[in-house]
This record gives sequence, C-alpha cells and structure tokens, in this order.
Amino acid sequence: MSARDDLENQFGAFDREQLIAEVVRLGQRVRNLEEGDHPTTEEYLNRTNIEQAVRAGESRLEEAERTAQIGNWEYDLATEELIWSAEIYRIFGTSPAEFIPSAESYNKFVHPEDRERIRDLIEQGQLTGKQFSFEHRIVLPDGEIRWVHQENLSTKESEGGAGKRRGTVQHITQRKLSEEALRNSEARL
Repeated sequence: MSARDDLENQFGAFDREQLIAEVVRLGQRVRNLEEGDHPTTEEYLNRTNIEQAVRAGESRLEEAERTAQIGNWEYDLATEELIWSAEIYRIFGTSPAEFIPSAESYNKFVHPEDRERIRDLIEQGQLTGKQFSFEHRIVLPDGEIRWVHQENLSTKESEGGAGKRRGTVQHITQRKLSEEALRNSEARL
C-alpha cells in the first residue's frame, strides 16, 4: 500500500470536524509558504496527499448525504452565519446563488402554519442545550410543499460565548405521504 493509500484510508475514517480542522491547518501552511517558508519535497508530497484525501472525504460525505437525502447545517449564534451542505440546497429547491444564508431566509421556507411551533421549539432547544428534533413542512420557491425532519443540537462556546447550533435536515415527504395513506386506509376499514 502506498503512503497516499494509507493517508486516504486514515482520512476516510475522520469525521467532518476533523477534516475541517485539517483544512484550517493546511490554510495556515499556505500562509507560511506565502511568507517564504518553502516546503521540502517530502512536505510538499505529504500536503498534496492530505489535500487529495480531504477532497475525497468531502466527496464521499456529499454522496452519502445525497443518497440518504439528509444534509447538515451550522448556525453561529454570535455572527448569525448559516452554512448549509449541498444536499440541503437540493432539499429546499434552491442554490447558494439564490439563498442568502440567514435564519430569516430559512424561516421564509417554513410553511406558514408551522412557523410559530418551529420558532418555539428552537428557542426551547437553545435554552436547554439538549439535542432535539422535529418535523415540519417547507414551501419551495416553485410552491411545492415538502416534509423535513430536523435534528438540532445547541452548543455553548467556552467563556460565555454565544455558541452554535448544528444539525441535519432529512427529506421525508415520501414517508409522510405513506403514513397519511395508511391512516386513510385504516379509517375506511
């Protein structure tokens, strides 16, 4: 097995947080290089292998999200920055060019009849700091209504910082339609 294969195997076991940390480390290395710190051939090859492994890991994560119809997101409570994975854009029928990432923009997708309930659930979750989940409808730009299941976890930053919320969104419209058909069938019987 080559050193590259060994690294790819190693990075394939890392989670997204570890990959992000590695990308940050590589960014620092690039800044050092710009300041005149030139790598040895071995360092260059190692960095290239790591960058390739990170890209491969990100590609595998995106493919897994697409297959499961589940995306991940992160919301920084201090900066109000919202980050969506590519799969969430697909679920919501929009694109990074069309969506201004913010809590307000997200709320515009939430079905009007679900907004107050969702806002209350999110506020409660932030207060407790515990993981929570809920299901709700979204309205796509073309008017299509979809159901999603959300998992949420609020985290507090150390030393009194505002913290972040992280979670997942899964497209569950087909499941909800099947449940409704079953209820209707049982009611007729």
